[in-house]
Amino acid sequence: MSFLLLYVGENHKFDSEKIKQIFQQSSNVRNLGEGTHGALIQCEYALDDDFTVIRLKDDLETIVIEGGGKSSMQAAMDIQGGYNEPIHLIDEGYSFDIVLADCDSVEELIRHIEKAEV
Repeated sequence: MSFLLLYVGENHKFDSEKIKQIFQQSSNVRNLGEGTHGALIQCEYALDDDFTVIRLKDDLETIVIEGGGKSSMQAAMDIQGGYNEPIHLIDEGYSFDIVLADCDSVEELIRHIEKAEV
């Protein structure tokens, strides 16, 4: 996986202030600021020796998380944990569409992804 996409649902947009607040409250987020590459907000998310870049797109319809490693998965779960609506997670190849609110942990999320990719 080169990147993951988060979206709220058809014809729904993310609340940029809520996303910014989630990022500000996370001890794993660094370099929070204005985005580049068509993003409104951008930050780095670091977990142990792994990190990813997260961008809330300026149309507010998607959040792009680079990569598919541990930090990417944990970042997605942290965003869902702080958001009041179910968030969908898909990969760049659209091989799965998982509702993050249905997962209790990163390990469970990974199991859902592995099951969907088979």
